[in-house]
Amino acid sequence: MPYLPNLAAVGEFYEKSVESLTTELTRCSQLGIAYIVTHLGSHQGQGYTSGLNQITKAINKALTDAPAGAVILLENTAGTIHSMGSSFEELKRIIDGVNDPTKVGVCFDTCHAYAAGYDLGNKTAVNNVFSRFDEVIGLDQLKVFHLNDSKEGLRSKVDRHARIGEGYIGETGFKALLSHSKVRITPLILETPLDDEENKRAELEHVRRLGAEYAQD
Repeated sequence: MPYLPNLAAVGEFYEKSVESLTTELTRCSQLGIAYIVTHLGSHQGQGYTSGLNQITKAINKALTDAPAGAVILLENTAGTIHSMGSSFEELKRIIDGVNDPTKVGVCFDTCHAYAAGYDLGNKTAVNNVFSRFDEVIGLDQLKVFHLNDSKEGLRSKVDRHARIGEGYIGETGFKALLSHSKVRITPLILETPLDDEENKRAELEHVRRLGAEYAQD
């Protein structure tokens, strides 16, 4: 999804956001795209309950109005003020509010999770996080990862991506992540702050090396 829409808003902004989601779902259906990742937005001071209601209402309407096809993936957030979806429990409440839960899943952003308070810095911490995710939501609902290091610390609630291994999660954390059975069978998308193709290729190779090295630790 584009960044501008806010499914948790109210008024005209909300209506345009729902229209945008419906349009993108229609495009996905036409192009045979399986998933569409959406940010959940900000309740803008209206309160968590209002934001939750708006999001579930938006998703239900878009899924009704658009042709069947793509699954909507809810992206977890870093927990900045008024943002929705920073905890597994919030994501679960949204999923439970959707008329057809098979049409929604989760996109797990590693930077956002770490900033929100989910420690990914070592193997024990990673295992604990995914055990908790499985308890609350179910690992079968986790469809895609956004792979990013975090420029800010654990529970900072600041969304600032760093290159892999150069933030607070670090190489140890990413080796642990890449060794997890769920991560190794799930699509990974790099969103690190890189400007040119050469650096992007180098970053991809770095991740592949870390994934290949995990068994040696």
